[in-house]
Parts: sequence; structure tokens; C-alpha cells
Amino acid sequence: MPVELSQVFWIGQGDLVKRPVGPSGEALTDRVLLQQRELVKIEANENGTTISWVMFAANWTSLYFANEWIGPLEAPFTLNYFNSGWFSESFDDLDEVRKRIIQLMGKSDIRFSQRTYTQRFEPDENLMSPAIKKAWSQGFVSQEKAVVCSIDVDRELTQVEEVGSDSALASVWGVSPVSYPCLSGHSYDRVVSRSYYEVVKTEKPIYDHVLAAMACPDGSVKWLGYQRLIFPRKTLPGTLPQVTVACEFDRVGIQLL
Repeated sequence: MPVELSQVFWIGQGDLVKRPVGPSGEALTDRVLLQQRELVKIEANENGTTISWVMFAANWTSLYFANEWIGPLEAPFTLNYFNSGWFSESFDDLDEVRKRIIQLMGKSDIRFSQRTYTQRFEPDENLMSPAIKKAWSQGFVSQEKAVVCSIDVDRELTQVEEVGSDSALASVWGVSPVSYPCLSGHSYDRVVSRSYYEVVKTEKPIYDHVLAAMACPDGSVKWLGYQRLIFPRKTLPGTLPQVTVACEFDRVGIQLL
């Protein structure tokens, strides 16, 4: 069903419904409708179809209805679902997206013990994203794509010194060294910095994947996956050791759901 203009549909209790309003007719936010009213949202336009829901809240009859109803709509199909943060997955094939919705329904009771996950991988240019592959083949990270961190191994502290203007971090949070991913001491920092200490100790690069629920500038919490390459960096005697980090948002080999 070609859709020339963007259209939004709401599904509640297994059927299409008008967008609900509050007791006095006031507009309700999408967050309230998805979480408290247990609705499913479908957005359709010429660029594809997006299905959004909160895993622990959505009515299953509404998800079954959505799964059938999206048949005539345009691909690609994007699933936005919330579980400790927003996940996003895209599919070109209708059968695949339908199978994935059913699979996620069966995992709606899963709760995560943490919000940051890392996994080491052997460097493989067939699996690396383009920017990471380039950095690996060159043996260094260009300044505009690099994030430079000073590492205090003894106290297990990291300090972001430089954020490249074309880095993955800058594309979301800008180049400020005091944005959320750059701050030290929170749970995200404690997990992702473990590899930095190892690189400093061994003086050998590490290639890994990271999947984390991160607070974004717009206030939302999104699960972001990225591939990461960490190089040791030469520093002057008497100064803290440093690492140079290249990241690229891409598919990762960490599957939570």
C-alpha cells in the first residue's frame, strides 16, 4: 500500500484506535500512550514503516494485529521497542520482520542486569565496519575520527582528552569532553574502560564490540551498538599513558534479545 504522506496509526486492544487524549482533552505524549496506555504505534510513509512499542507494556493482541496489518505497507520495516532503552532494528523482508515481532513478544519479560556490554573479537576485516577496517589496516586512527583518553591504571581512572570532530562520539554528543560518554565513574565508563587498562598494560591494540543503553542529548535512552578499536599511544615520560580509540556505529556481535 503506497503511502505518499506520513501517516500515524495507533493500535489498542487488538484494533485500530484514534489517538487517545487526556481527561480534559489534552494531548498525551507518545511515552504515556506506549507505556501507560499499552498501545502500539505504526508510522508509514514512502520511506518505510516503523512499529513502536514498550515490551513490558504492550498488549499482545495489539502486537498480533500489527503483525498482520503491516502486510500491505512499504518496506523497509523498522522495529523500535523499549526494554531499559530503545532498540532499533530494520528489515527489508516482511516474513523476517513478522518472525522477529513474534520472537520479541516471547521475550517481553526479560530484564537486563546491566546496561553496558562488551565483547572481544579477533580482528577480521571481513567483519569490521569500514572506518574500523581502515584504522586497523593503517595501524592508527586519524585525528578527526579519534577519541584520546589518559589512563590512570593504578587508580582505574580514565580522562577523555580529545574528541575528534568526525568521531562517532561527536556525531551524537558533539566534541565536548564533558558529555555523558566522556564522564568517568558511572557504570558505562567502568565497563568500557576495562579494555583501556589492558591496552596500556600490554601495549597491544584491542578490537571489541560495545552495546550500551545511553542517555542521548534529546533525553531519550537508546541502545547503541558500535565497533571499537583501541590503540596504545606514545606519551612523554612522567605523564599518564594514553590510548587512541576509533568507534563506528554498526551491527555488533552482542545479542541481548
